[in-house]
Amino acid sequence: MAAYESLVLGATGAVGSQVVSQLVQSPLCTRVFALTRRQLSASEKADKFGSEAANSPKLDVKVVDFDALKQQDFNVGRDGKTPEAVFCCLGTTRGDAGSDEAFIKVDHDYVVSSAKCAKDGGSTYFGLVTSAASGASKNSFFLYPRTKGLVEEAVKANGFERLSIFRPGLLNRAESSRKWEWVANCIMSGVDTKTVAAAMIRDFEARDGKQREFSDAQIRELGK
Repeated sequence: MAAYESLVLGATGAVGSQVVSQLVQSPLCTRVFALTRRQLSASEKADKFGSEAANSPKLDVKVVDFDALKQQDFNVGRDGKTPEAVFCCLGTTRGDAGSDEAFIKVDHDYVVSSAKCAKDGGSTYFGLVTSAASGASKNSFFLYPRTKGLVEEAVKANGFERLSIFRPGLLNRAESSRKWEWVANCIMSGVDTKTVAAAMIRDFEARDGKQREFSDAQIRELGK
């Protein structure tokens, strides 16, 4: 199997940090570029990615302005191009964002801009995490599913050689700060963020298929 370089968006989030950590551990991945909104201290890197990944020469954390993304932010790989594999784990909630507009900016605008830069930079694979819990639909009356539906449609329009959309249900975070997730996980079994990350990486490394969509059950099976 061929070696590859990768780029991770939303690298400090629950799923994104696991993707970074597991990519560093993959013998096939030679470089991991993690795009973040601010510089991370050594202790923050270790907390987010684990000490082994944080200290690995394979990891390169780059600070970018997501409100004004440039092509050069993505063209960090070999030959000045975007790495072959791009994993997009950007996302927030209406509550965390503080307003409808702020939520849309992160979950839609940042993702759409990132997908365009990735495609224009030569990336052949785009792995996107959305959500099954919301029932993504661009025609929905509700903010969350409508935003997820619109972003999926916009990313598909780029025409990536390979596009995979992952729709996990409830996420089982190690230490969730969201009370509703904590309560829900006491009632039902959420999918572990490590499992979602593993599914994304295994999907890319399998190099099988063009456009694929993974349900919560399929993510659990692929990532176990």
